[in-house]
Parts: sequence; structure tokens; C-alpha cells
Amino acid sequence: EFLTTTEDPTGVPDETSIAKYAKVMPPLGDIMGVYDGIDPALGWMLSRPLMRVALFASVTKHDKDNDTNNDKSNTNHSVSDVLKPYLPDCEDMKNAYRSFLPQNVWESLTPSLYSTFWSLSLYDIHCPSARYDAEIARLKSKESDLSQTLDLRGAESQTNYKLDKAELERVKTNARLLTSDKAAHEAHLRFVTNSILKPRKENFFSAHHAKVMTATVEAILTHCIVPRALLSPEDALYCAHFLFRLEQLPTPRFPFLLLISQLVKVLSGMIYGVTEDEAGCLSLLLFLIFQKLVDWRYEQSSFAKISTDGRNFPSAAPDNDNDKNTSSSSSPVTHDYFITLYKTLHHTLGTTLLGALSSKEYIHTRASLIILSRLVTTFPTRPALGNAILSTLTPLTNADDRPELKNTAIGYQANLLKARDDLGVWKELDQSAIQKLQEDMQKEKEKKRKEMERINREMEKDNEAISDQLQDGHRNREHRWQRPSGGPSRFIPPNGAPSRDLHPRGDPSYPYDNIRSGGGGDRRYVGQGGGGIGQPPPPPRTGGGVGGGGGVRYDSRPVPGIVPGNDRRWIANTNPDGVGRKRGRSPNKGGGVGGGDENKRVRG
Repeated sequence: EFLTTTEDPTGVPDETSIAKYAKVMPPLGDIMGVYDGIDPALGWMLSRPLMRVALFASVTKHDKDNDTNNDKSNTNHSVSDVLKPYLPDCEDMKNAYRSFLPQNVWESLTPSLYSTFWSLSLYDIHCPSARYDAEIARLKSKESDLSQTLDLRGAESQTNYKLDKAELERVKTNARLLTSDKAAHEAHLRFVTNSILKPRKENFFSAHHAKVMTATVEAILTHCIVPRALLSPEDALYCAHFLFRLEQLPTPRFPFLLLISQLVKVLSGMIYGVTEDEAGCLSLLLFLIFQKLVDWRYEQSSFAKISTDGRNFPSAAPDNDNDKNTSSSSSPVTHDYFITLYKTLHHTLGTTLLGALSSKEYIHTRASLIILSRLVTTFPTRPALGNAILSTLTPLTNADDRPELKNTAIGYQANLLKARDDLGVWKELDQSAIQKLQEDMQKEKEKKRKEMERINREMEKDNEAISDQLQDGHRNREHRWQRPSGGPSRFIPPNGAPSRDLHPRGDPSYPYDNIRSGGGGDRRYVGQGGGGIGQPPPPPRTGGGVGGGGGVRYDSRPVPGIVPGNDRRWIANTNPDGVGRKRGRSPNKGGGVGGGDENKRVRG
């Protein structure tokens, strides 16, 4: 970017980057003469930064302010010595680029058009005002939202106040910079148009003669448009906007429609011989061209804006071979004739893309998908070609051996259907076709609705089955820990103690529902004896029951004999002095009929 600055280069100092580049860069003639094998397009690309600066510097400050034409008396006086060899109109430069092309080419291609085309860049001939306005409007909207947020919440209640404040300042700065950039870009475009293009347009094309027109178009396509369009996407856009700018001036004797029609035919033939990157560049060029063609085809008022010279064709009836004026005269074409021409161009490009889609070569199919994906909002406009493309895409969408082509084809197919159904790109559908299309869309929508209902029903059944499984598992887990409610059952303790019967829950004859009787003692209550069928012992519940081995355990509910508020591990009223004693951690060693002394089981 340091070589493409648009600032005023008058009086370039020796320490600037462009001056340093000029010192190390050989002249254009040496690039093409000394270094064999370099394409002229590459030579122009390397020298263009220097030629742009020299060309703009050759226009004086007086010319910029007054938008007047410059003459030789005030040319070159403001160009530094290091940049003078790169002036497009100097004799050394003219002699250099005249040697690039065969001598007969200069009979139909003027040096002024050739040097001007290769000297300028996209920034010099096109200003995307709509893109500027859209981005500025987005930033303004975001600025308004942030301002309202800051005003409503305030610094105290907003956690990220500083971050939002910094974001607001950034948005304001970007909006201000974009506004100034747009104004500078528009001013630069006016300067280039008024000081460079308009003074030269009279010398761009020579005559209306049909043979000269045809030869001129061929020369422009061969030595200007096609070589530069393949360099980069920016250069592809430049080629389209350069042609549009010449038509807007307007340029005398410029065969605009003839050049556009021939360009579409040439680009159609190039699809079989380009790489993926070159296909991307061609897609941008074709997209801009077909935007204009579609507008002219379906809007007669837009077609009427084309200048008379721009509508000149070698013959208004090119298929009439007996017309004596076919090769010697030209006349403006009518809108009816242009409709016929549009159908021809539409069919030419569509047939080529269909052949590339069905080709066995990977690169052919890949290039066609790249171009079609770019043109989806403007091409095709005729239903016959659109349906043929959809049919050709079907094998590609099922090609599992080519996943990259499959994914691209599926994406393009979806966009093509959207362009047909929602965007209205297929402009030549008759009423019956539209009705049939609407019926097919309704059937497809109903089919999708039924399929979604079927999927939802299956999902509901699966959810119910999963819920039932979870509930069964939950009941099984509870059953393992709960006492059975249907009659007595045997319980076998894991510690090898004698088994015992379990009373059913809720039995009114069994007052302590959760007391387990039998060997080993109760796990919850104090002093429940083991051995036989246990009965609720009278308080205090200490010591072992009949059968020995009575354990000391506590339940979470209040138990008689325990002082409320004390730790449940303490036994109340078991000491003569009234002090509670803590149960011992060692098993009962004796006492009682079935066990040892209870004093050995507790600690005072």
C-alpha cells in the first residue's frame, strides 16, 4: 500500500518510499527487453505505482483546482527527475510499449488508450459510494445505540462502562474517517475524470468504420482486458469499471455494446483453460457485465441511456451475409435487437457452463461452479437454462468421491433455488410456469411438514420410553432399601448374625414401625435386643435384649430417655449424678442375661 498512495506527489523528495522504489526499479523498456519471458501485463503491474505518481504529478495545481485541460507548456514541470522516465506520454515510454505489440496492432489500438488503461488503478476510476454510505449508516446506528446505553445506565450501574465508552469513541472515529475517506475518494475520482480521462477521450478511438471497430475490439480484448483481468480480483473489477467509465464520459466512437458482447463470448471460451484463481477473477468480471446486461434487457429506460456511439454495431443485422454494408458500416441497435443479442449471449455462456459442469475434468467442473456461484443473483434469467443447470447439478450433489465439489454444488443448488423462488432472478417465467412452480413449492412444503411431524412423533415415543426406563430404575433402587409392604419376610444380616422376620410396614400390632427385630439388635434404637422377635422395650433403652448382642443406636426422631437439645450420642439419666454418658465405641463385652456390663459400653 505504500506504493499506491493517492496524496499529491508533486515534488517527491528523495527519501520517500516511491522515490526509493523508482531508484531500484528499471524502466519499463528494460524490464521487457533485458528480462526475457516477462509478460507485458506483469511489466505494467511492476511499473504502475511509478506511472500513476508521475501521471498525477504532471497535472499542475492549477489544473486540479479548475478542472481544466493541461497542455505541453505546463506538463512535466512539477515531476521530479527520478519519475520523469515513467511518464506515460514521454517519448522513452512510448517507444518502450510500442515494442511490446506487433506493428499492425497499432493500426486499430491507439497508444493513448493503451497507456491510460495500464497506468490507472481501480481507485482512480470507481468510487463505491453505496458501500461507503451503508458502512457509515451502520456505524451511526451503532453509535446511537451505545450512546443510549451509556445515558440510561450511567457510570455507577454499568459494569463495563469504560469498555463501552472506548467502543463508542472507536465507532465515532471510524465513522468520521469513513466520511472523510469518501469525500477524498470522490474528489480524486473527479480529478482523474476531468484532468486525465476527458482530455484524452478524443484520442482513444479512431473511426466508426466497421472493420476498424471490429479490429479495435479484438485488440482491446487481447492486449488489455483479458491479460489484466487474470492478474487479480481487483484488476478484474478495474477492467469492468474502466469500460463503464468510458461509456459514462461518453467517449466518442466507443463501440461499447460490441465490446461487451465480444467479451462475454471470449470469457465463455476461457472457462476450459483457467485455474481456480483465474476463474474467481473471471467470475467478478462476468458478474458486473451481466448486471448491466440484465438491466438493459428488462429495463428499456436503462438501455436508452447508452450513448449512440456506444450502441453502434458493425451491422444491425449481423446474420444477413448479403448485406453489402455489413463489413463497411455501423448503426445503433434498437432494444428489440439487443434482446436478441442478449439471448445469444445468455445461451453461449450457459451452454459453456453446462458442458464444464458435466466434464470429467476436475478443474472444468470446479471453475464452472466458482463462476456460477458468483453469478447466482444475476444469471441465469431464463427458466430453460436454469432447469438444465439444476438437472446437471444432481449427479454432483451425490458424488461422494468428490466431497469438495459435492459441498460446492449443494451450496450453489440451494442459492439457485432461492434466486428462483424468492429473489425473482428467473425473469422470463410465464404465468403457467409460475403457477406450476408455486404448486410444486406447496407440495414440497407439505412434504417437509409431514416429515417433521413424523420425526416429532418418533422423538416423543423415544422420550416416553426413556422416561419409563428411568422410572423403573428409580423404583428398583427404592425397593432395595424399603421394607416390603406385603407380609413378613426373612432378613439375613450381612454380618452373619441369625436371620429374622421383618414385620410389614404399617402393621397396627407393631407399634415401632421401623424397628428391626432379631439377631444383632436394632440399627436405630437404643438397646433393642436380638435373637427372637423383638418387642419394644420400656425406657430406658440401654443394654442388651434377650439373646444378647444388643446394639446402641439412635433414630433421628425423639426417643424417650434422651434430653432434648443434647447430642443424640449422649444417654440421659444413666449416671447417679445425673451426668449424661457417651456411648462406648467398643462392643459389649458382658453384663445382662445376654451380654456384659453396660458400664463397659459407655464413657462417663
